[in-house]
Amino acid sequence: MGVGTNYRTRKVNKTIMLFRYLREHVLELCEEIPDALNRSVLVNGSSKEEVRNMIKMVAGHARGHIQQIWETRTVHKK
Repeated sequence: MGVGTNYRTRKVNKTIMLFRYLREHVLELCEEIPDALNRSVLVNGSSKEEVRNMIKMVAGHARGHIQQIWETRTVHKK
């Protein structure tokens, strides 16, 4: 078996804290920077994307992972 991310033995507390703090940081930036959601960011060094669209994409991606975690916990009764 490859090294991978070793989920079986890793504690999840630090990962959950990082997930939470990163999202809190983004929220704080959006609250502090004028018109933050309408600004654009450079993606892959060439195309621009509005911050609001990036946040929606990241939130949807995270939601998918959270759903997978709940399903896994249900299957393993944890």
